[in-house]
Amino acid sequence: MKLPSIFNHLGTAVLIGVTLFAAGAVGWYVVRPAYMSPANRTYTSGMGYPAVLRASGKPFPVTTARVAERNMNRQYLGEGLMESEPVRVPIVPDGRVSKVYVEEGDYVTRGQLLAELDSSLHENKIVQAKAAIAAAEVQVQRARIGSVYNMEMERPEIVKAQLERAQNQVKLTNQLVDMYSQLRDKDILSTESLIQQQLAANQAAASLREAEEGIKMSQAGRPLSIRAAELALEGARLALQRYTEEMKDFKIYAAADGMVAQVLIHEGEYNQNPGTSAFVLAVGKWFSGNFDQTTMGRFAEGATVNVRLEAFPGKVFTGRVRKVKPMVTYNPGGPEAARPIRPLGTGSPEWPATFNTRIQLVEAEQMREVVSGLTGFAEVSVDRHGLAVPAGSVTSVTAGRAIVYIVEGNSFRAQQVVIGQVSEEWVEVVSGLAPGTEIIADGYQVLQPGDKIVASPVKTQSPQLESTPRPHVPQPGEPRPEPSPVATGAYPEAKKLFDR
Repeated sequence: MKLPSIFNHLGTAVLIGVTLFAAGAVGWYVVRPAYMSPANRTYTSGMGYPAVLRASGKPFPVTTARVAERNMNRQYLGEGLMESEPVRVPIVPDGRVSKVYVEEGDYVTRGQLLAELDSSLHENKIVQAKAAIAAAEVQVQRARIGSVYNMEMERPEIVKAQLERAQNQVKLTNQLVDMYSQLRDKDILSTESLIQQQLAANQAAASLREAEEGIKMSQAGRPLSIRAAELALEGARLALQRYTEEMKDFKIYAAADGMVAQVLIHEGEYNQNPGTSAFVLAVGKWFSGNFDQTTMGRFAEGATVNVRLEAFPGKVFTGRVRKVKPMVTYNPGGPEAARPIRPLGTGSPEWPATFNTRIQLVEAEQMREVVSGLTGFAEVSVDRHGLAVPAGSVTSVTAGRAIVYIVEGNSFRAQQVVIGQVSEEWVEVVSGLAPGTEIIADGYQVLQPGDKIVASPVKTQSPQLESTPRPHVPQPGEPRPEPSPVATGAYPEAKKLFDR
């Protein structure tokens, strides 16, 4: 054989070898991983990798993790806006507005003069009240001496004189009756004259009786009449005091520190409706945050909060939760929802339901640029310690319950657990698992009853050091992030645990 022919055959063999090696490398490093990847469309088909493993009787590769106590940090994100308390300053008296000293947007302090009303007519009432006091004082003096015309029955001295006269008259008429009786017996006077004298005696006795009752009434009524005059004097003085106090209402003062949000009166207007609002002040500043209903009870008053406002890019305001309103509403910042939205991974329909919190920002209160209506996000950080498992190992999450898969040698079984705090990395286990239990962290999605498994542990940090990384907080101008659902599994037997 000629030498060039040998070289040609050798080159062809090398080329074929290189091609086969490259094809094998591509198959091993590219095709094989792609075929074994759950993202492959053929993965769950009859020709997929799980079907091949199951047909060949080989175990399914899964990753496992241990149930352990972990220090978990969870951030709860809520949206909202800055708010203030609307304080209405009333205009009390009837009168014409003579002066308004502030405009909308002005900052005022408690006790600052805001407006004045014309008080000339009210000043006349004060003059009349003083005159009424003087007249009442005179009436008290007249009542004490008994010279008031309507006190004729309350003058004991005069009634006493009338009593003495009535007593003398009764005595004299009785003597005359005795004399007339003796004269009639001697036939000197007629019976008619005696009867007339007896009638006069009876009238005198009646007058005496009236005088005796009159002295009782006059003695008892005299101090009462004096007291009535004194009460009239006291009423006149109270009227003067009231009119004097009402003079203060003709000047309208700020009820608290704040900003003038509305001016509802103008110079020259006449107020005919006492008690209507003259000004509306925006008092105080706080961030009103709306948090999802799933975070209800996860943090309480006093929790530390970081607030970012759209108007202040890059600035973080620190505050504390001062009030959690224990009421859930179907209003996440827009119109109220009339029906559930698409499920987001919890296994049941979800509503855009939120509850409101009041977050006090000390630094914002000192900045005039922070005003009501500014929008932003609030981030509440909560630290918690307890049993936890990787978030990917939990499936079929609904109503605070979930399913995990416990490793038992080269097999597995489903276990129902009660979950607590959920983060992007960890899920707290309240009950259902003991510390140190080995569970499947990933790979259970294609398992069926009777499948065998081969486990490789998840590489994690020390359980005492594991914590949830802080989630991304939207900066001003970014859209609100969608919540990340917990992974949902496909184990066909999981649902049976919830149907028991």
